Amino acid sequence: MSLSRKFSPALVAGFLMASPLVAGQALAAWTLDPANSSLSFASVKKGDVGEVHHFTELAGGVSDTGAASVTIKLGSVETWADIRNDRMREFLFEVTKFPAATVTANFDAAAQKTMKDLKPGATTTVSAPLQLSLHGVSQTINAELLVARLSPTRVLVTPKEMLMLDANKYGLAAGIKKMMDLAQLPSISSAVPVSFVLLFNDMKK
Repeated sequence: MSLSRKFSPALVAGFLMASPLVAGQALAAWTLDPANSSLSFASVKKGDVGEVHHFTELAGGVSDTGAASVTIKLGSVETWADIRNDRMREFLFEVTKFPAATVTANFDAAAQKTMKDLKPGATTTVSAPLQLSLHGVSQTINAELLVARLSPTRVLVTPKEMLMLDANKYGLAAGIKKMMDLAQLPSISSAVPVSFVLLFNDMKK
C-alpha cells in the first residue's frame, strides 16, 4: 500500500502536487482554497477490488519566489467506512507520530514566467520534481502538472496523468500487513493511484 499508485493515502498526494502549478504567477503569493480542492487515492484489495478514498483537510500555498508547499492532514482520511478510517489512522499512517504528509516544489524562473503569462481560460503544462514527505520518508516524484488559469486571481492545478506511488517505499509495508490481518484480506496492493485537483487564489489582488 503506497501513496505511489495504489492503496496508500498519502498522496498525498499529490497531493499534492498542485501547489507548484500555482507558482506560475511569478512574484505573487497564492493560497490553496481547501473548500474547492481535493486529493484522492485508490486502494486495491483481494486482487481486483478497488476502492476510492480522499483526505478532507488540505492546506498550502506558493510564495512569490516559486516555492510551493501542500500539507495533507492524514487524520482526515475518508474511506466511507468508520472502522477503516480508524485503522488507517492508527496502523497505516500512525498519525500520532506522523500527523501530516507534505509535498513541496520549487519552480525556476522559466516555469514561473510561463505560468505568469497564462491568460484566463488558457492552460499550460509544467514539469516539476515534487518532494513527498510521508511517514518519515521523503521521496522525489517527477510529475507533469496541468495548470489552468480560471481568472486573473484563480489557478487550478492537476496532474496531467495519474500519479502512482509505492507504499513500501514510504515505510508503510507493516501497516498494510496489519490492515490485511485485521480485515482478513488475502492481499492489499502496495501500488497506489493518486489524483488531485488544487485551486489557488492570488492573495495579492
